[in-house]
Amino acid sequence: MRLASGSELSGPELSGSEPAGPNYQGPNMSGSQRTTFEVMERSQQTWIETADGCRLDADLVLPADESTALQGGIVVAHPHPLYGGNRHHPIVGSLTTYATKLGWVSIRFDFRGTGRSTGEHGDGLSEVADMEAALGHLCTFLPDDIPLVSAGYSFGAVMALRAKNPRVTHRVAVAAPLAMMADQAPPEEPTLLLVPTHDQYTSPEKAQALIESWPAATQLHPIEGADHFLSGFADYVSTRVFAWLTEQRCDS
Repeated sequence: MRLASGSELSGPELSGSEPAGPNYQGPNMSGSQRTTFEVMERSQQTWIETADGCRLDADLVLPADESTALQGGIVVAHPHPLYGGNRHHPIVGSLTTYATKLGWVSIRFDFRGTGRSTGEHGDGLSEVADMEAALGHLCTFLPDDIPLVSAGYSFGAVMALRAKNPRVTHRVAVAAPLAMMADQAPPEEPTLLLVPTHDQYTSPEKAQALIESWPAATQLHPIEGADHFLSGFADYVSTRVFAWLTEQRCDS
């Protein structure tokens, strides 16, 4: 796998799985959320420093086969931390698992004040800085000529839409509560919005009205039959996201 020149994986030796703590809800969980892909990854715990001095607990996840041609990098942000969201959420886990299967390197991280991450919740303001720090951290491992995707689910989706980094080429927002974007400039990069048809916060119709003035490169895709919590839809979400990213690369 070709990483950016001079980049090295520091810290403990990479392993195929991470410790399953008491709150673990990763992609190997049983039941309807379990991904159909076998986990084939190297996952290394790492710390990300934010511009204002917080330390974020994170996983840098790479395909297990070091000869895999690197396709891109993606940072995936988790749902609202005050309502139980963390980087081990099934949607987040599914996206990073699919990423490694398809030759992408990814970062999943805990927002400030979540788990072992330092700092306090910032009502969606400070968390933008967390997302920007994670994007910057991933950039140190990526060659300049591959895509960098800012992605997230629910609260994390809004942070993914708002975070700034000049390397970002695409954005993905899954079940984003778009009312949080009302006073924000829309992203300029090609953006995929996955909106559950029964979302309790932002319906497809409401989302369409809210993004009416967004750039033409924005695409809205309804998730038929799902509500905001996407129970049973983890595989569908991940498949749709990476199908879109593949289409975007073919069109570029």
